Amino acid sequence: MQGQDTQELVTMKWFASLKLNQKLVGALLFSAFVTAVVGSVGAVKVRELATMQTAMYDSEVVPIRQIGTAAWQAAAHYRRLYDYVVKTDPKGREETLTFNKSGEAAIVTASTTSARINSTIGKSSY
Repeated sequence: MQGQDTQELVTMKWFASLKLNQKLVGALLFSAFVTAVVGSVGAVKVRELATMQTAMYDSEVVPIRQIGTAAWQAAAHYRRLYDYVVKTDPKGREETLTFNKSGEAAIVTASTTSARINSTIGKSSY
């Protein structure tokens, strides 16, 4: 027990014998080290957060836009279907069919995207 007390006294005498300038420089270096570690950890976490935010935007917001477009295309599709029934000339009917095919492509894209997202909802890491 006495050996441990003596060792502590020697350590304390060593620290006490340092000049104030050396103590301040040591404290400053220690503070700089701690600040660098905290800043590095913060930068890594911010980068991870940005990656998660981008993934969430791609998986949540973009499909909402596509579903809105599909809903608009579906409504337009039904309006054009009425025009198709009412029109008697073949050229007008062909134009209506062309518009409907492009609208159907948007609807199929939104449906495919929605199905892909629904299958990956349980797999997301955020």
